[in-house]
Amino acid sequence: MYEKASSFTINGGNFTEINHHHVQNGMEVLLSRCLTDAAYNSAAREQKANCYPGTRTQHINDITGWATVSGQNPRRLFSMRGAAGTGKTSIAQSCAEQADGNGVLGASFFFWRDNGVVDPTCLFPTIAVQLSRRIRPYRVILERQVNDDPSLPMARMDTQLRELILKPFLELERDGVRIQPRIVFIDGLDEAATKDAQSKIVELIAGSIKAHDARIPLLWSIFCRPESHIIHAFSDHVSSSPFYWEITLHASEELDDEIELYLRGFLRGRMACRTGGFFGPSVGAVQWPSDKDIGELVRLCQRLFIYAATLARYIMNPNSYSPEKRLQEVLSFHSTHLTPEDEQPNPLAELDAFYCMIMSFIPRDVLPVAQQILLLYHETLLSHNRETTPFGQQLELPQIWLLANLAGLSLWELVDALSSLHSVLMLKKVERSKAQDQFRLATLFFHHASFMEFLVDKRRSGEYWIQDQKLWSSLASRCLHLVNKMHSMNSLPRDDKIRALRSLLTALPEKDWRVLQVRNELYYYYLHPNLFIWCARAGPETSSQALNELRLVDFNAFKSLGQVFMERDKLTELLKEACYPEDLQESVRQVHCTPPDDSEWHSPPELTAPISEICKFLVNGFELLRRYTSSKHKKEFASFIQDLFTSRSTESQHIFSKIQEISCARYEEEAKKVVGV
Repeated sequence: MYEKASSFTINGGNFTEINHHHVQNGMEVLLSRCLTDAAYNSAAREQKANCYPGTRTQHINDITGWATVSGQNPRRLFSMRGAAGTGKTSIAQSCAEQADGNGVLGASFFFWRDNGVVDPTCLFPTIAVQLSRRIRPYRVILERQVNDDPSLPMARMDTQLRELILKPFLELERDGVRIQPRIVFIDGLDEAATKDAQSKIVELIAGSIKAHDARIPLLWSIFCRPESHIIHAFSDHVSSSPFYWEITLHASEELDDEIELYLRGFLRGRMACRTGGFFGPSVGAVQWPSDKDIGELVRLCQRLFIYAATLARYIMNPNSYSPEKRLQEVLSFHSTHLTPEDEQPNPLAELDAFYCMIMSFIPRDVLPVAQQILLLYHETLLSHNRETTPFGQQLELPQIWLLANLAGLSLWELVDALSSLHSVLMLKKVERSKAQDQFRLATLFFHHASFMEFLVDKRRSGEYWIQDQKLWSSLASRCLHLVNKMHSMNSLPRDDKIRALRSLLTALPEKDWRVLQVRNELYYYYLHPNLFIWCARAGPETSSQALNELRLVDFNAFKSLGQVFMERDKLTELLKEACYPEDLQESVRQVHCTPPDDSEWHSPPELTAPISEICKFLVNGFELLRRYTSSKHKKEFASFIQDLFTSRSTESQHIFSKIQEISCARYEEEAKKVVGV
């Protein structure tokens, strides 16, 4: 929140300004709300494949050709729906790439839960930034809009759409500037943060088309799963409308031909590369795989492209010396698991069977470790997607240093534990990380969301289910041990604390100052808000080791950092699930809290209010957020401070001095956290 306000320090109770406070202009604010990872050609999407050449060509040509005939065609909104694994994202990726090459791409936004691209309030700012890079007349007006009102990128979605996108194009129309129609691609709408936001996006886009039609030179293209609330949103706002068209991806027979084309080209092409072309088709050698084997693989895929891609990655694993052996493993496994053709199975049943086979190749003694890593990734990703850190900073994606320390592993042990899962996940560099070394630069990359969905659904994954209570118990023991050891270090001098942390943590950076930073991120961002929730999920399986660690927790030290906000009924449910002895239940209850009375939380004053009134609100906010971790109030407070230092930057020194006069020593730590000291 205060990343642009690093020009001051706190010495004792005194705020001292060192140099000039930089004020973001409107375009800088807009860029800060732009998710670069969402674009089709972002570095984060480098491993996301488009359609294999020769497949899905009709769909791709129909969609990308839409822009060239839009003058004679009233349709302004398109949706493609299909179940998991039917290839929607690959089609969207190919369409965006081809549209860009044809000069008709407006923007692309790929919601992506496993990469943290879930915030719906970043959708329209990101689209606006991409449009401004492709349409210069639009950019001129957009820059003026956001410089006149830098708060627009942080406004509600309806305001963002109206002010950042619609108004500039309407002004261009009034000025007689003609803009060629451009396609905007939105993929994975069902992966946006909330169902309400998903429906709202459809409503806003449909409403803008109804109101302005061809006056706005944008053609909106939305790809998503057929979730009921999204279907209802389209039905409510565009049913039978002449400006709307759609395609539903079905498991039809023609998909068999396209999957066969993909498997034949991918497997034979990769084998030719591995053998230097010696076994390639150009030398007339015996083909591998045989036509018979390819036909059997096509049958296995059940007309799901994600299954075909996962099979192909598994067979051609670069760490395997024998693709032929892996192919036979697949065929042999499925000969005993394949559903008879005359039955109507769950369309994901065969994919689930294959995922089970992949998990079965993890050594039995390593399997619980791999499951715990995957469980940690799932839980920390949930924290990333739903929450911010204290005072509103966005969490980074869960990176392998975090997972390793929470699991009690070195980085190499973590990588080794996941080595059998190459066909479904990989390590990926985090390009946007601010780290200056290799310690933080990797996270897990899942080739498709269906693998994690499989792991968290007990009916589908069976013994490989990652939310088993025994796994939670092991995780609880480790995390409680971390918390207790960190509490015991609080009174140590800095150098002694660093030495103690180097003995406690299992994945450490080289630089001493980073060791303390790792401790802070582990504790404040993950352990403090999640610890007792994670412990409770062990239920009756809670080990004696975990209970012993729980009895050692310094609950007063834990509570001093702020109570963890939880609705009363959820807290009751948590304690019931935990199966703790009564004395421990009471201790856990005391570090959680129900929402503060709204009368305690005052609405933010006007930004033009007297400094004394503003500073009283800030001090009161610091106190409330010290006692309560409330997402609603935290975000409101963070938004107010950001707006304040944008609009009244020249008074920053006066504001800091006034806070000093009003506040007392107990607020100093909160202030330090906010300014990043």
